[in-house]
Amino acid sequence: MSFDMDKISVIVPAYNCQNTIERCIKSIQNQTYNNLEIIVINDGSTDKTESVIFALQGKDERIKVISIPNGGVSRARNTGLDNATGDYITFVDSDDYIDKEMYECLYNLIKEYNVQIAHCSYKNVVGDDVVPVGDTGKIMVQYHDEAMMCLLSGKLFSGGIWNKLYKKELFDGIRFDESIRINEDVLANYELFDLVDKSVFVDKALYSYVANNDSATHSMRTSEGPEHVLYVAEKMQEKSINKLYQNEADYRVAYLSLNLYKSYVLLNNLDKKNKRKSLKKKLKNYKYLFSKKDRLNYHLLIIFPKIYRIAFRLYDKKRVKKLDPI
Repeated sequence: MSFDMDKISVIVPAYNCQNTIERCIKSIQNQTYNNLEIIVINDGSTDKTESVIFALQGKDERIKVISIPNGGVSRARNTGLDNATGDYITFVDSDDYIDKEMYECLYNLIKEYNVQIAHCSYKNVVGDDVVPVGDTGKIMVQYHDEAMMCLLSGKLFSGGIWNKLYKKELFDGIRFDESIRINEDVLANYELFDLVDKSVFVDKALYSYVANNDSATHSMRTSEGPEHVLYVAEKMQEKSINKLYQNEADYRVAYLSLNLYKSYVLLNNLDKKNKRKSLKKKLKNYKYLFSKKDRLNYHLLIIFPKIYRIAFRLYDKKRVKKLDPI
């Protein structure tokens, strides 16, 4: 199948990733789809990231390097969008890498099905373990409401920004929220998918997502992550004016509210006392949405927070002990 070769702008935020950025960029350079603009945003790196990027740029005129003061991944992506000249937009995180046929596959799907968004499945990479998510090869055309339901429920496809190809015009007026650090791409996707009548998903694991254990560990030790995730869910709920997926939006907020309240109880941070009290009132309104297990957690957290905290710590110690190597 052959089409005119439109330009694809690939936006890569890069911050202190000297050990992974070369693998990432080379996987983009090796794409079977050649008409690429590779925009690497050096987000105030303090290691050798910038020198690695410039070395690669010297051998490939498709690479454009933009250095900015550190401002986070959303600001870096927005900077990339402001400087993109392609007909299509896509993103790759600096820790990750992609299969060589990814962009050719997604571009062909956009043309064949006459859509503005095409996306694929991915592989979870944890150390030496590479586990495909799905990868049946099936192609699914989704109309507006189906895709919005999937984004809200987290079923079928990922809400991440990195395994999708978009028509550039969709970003007119849409940028990443720079005030949040987690699920900012899910919120952007919710706004982007809301603009299209249909999209196409291919269940091929063409993107390799490399787990960052440090970030995951940090988010478990603070309530910042759950707070940002709930904020995004509430924003999605505000935009869910269609009754077909309003209930799904409500359930997402209910579940994440309970998760945040749990983090407040476990951390027992006195600085969060007022937030915890306010969230407790909100949870009463969502109680009817909880599953049996969630209702049990809800009652334990509300009525016996100290007991819940002790029980969880005992369980966590037992869980970690099982995971420790012999």
